[in-house]
Amino acid sequence: MKARIYHNPKCSKSTSALEYLEKHNIDVDIKLYMTKGITRAEVYDILELLDCHVTEILQEKERIFVDPDISGEMLVSKEGFINAIIENPSLLERPIVLFREKGIGSIVRSEEALLSLLKQVGIFFDTNMTNAEINKKTESTKDKVLEEDIV
Repeated sequence: MKARIYHNPKCSKSTSALEYLEKHNIDVDIKLYMTKGITRAEVYDILELLDCHVTEILQEKERIFVDPDISGEMLVSKEGFINAIIENPSLLERPIVLFREKGIGSIVRSEEALLSLLKQVGIFFDTNMTNAEINKKTESTKDKVLEEDIV
């Protein structure tokens, strides 16, 4: 199962979430949306998997919300908000982690939120396990999946 993280390397919460996923050997696709941009399809994908309104994925501290000369008419409709995110990727709340195969995602600004998402997709970790134990457990799970595919 592959995760996708909308990642901003300048954000400590985003970096922490990515490090946690990598530390626990979760296959992750990293979308550097601040430098690569974000598409309309990606915004709709996020909204679908988070099952939320566009305003729930916005960082309201960003200047576009504070300065009416910047936002203007842009922030009066769903499409306006989506256009604002596409034109100003810094508006996107971070980090967002998606599990497309499971049809779920979440804004994971804390380790607890990330753990909750992982539990929802069926990934469980004993927080007292060492990295070696985690790696062994992950490899064991991969072997079981491969064996089931063969049968």
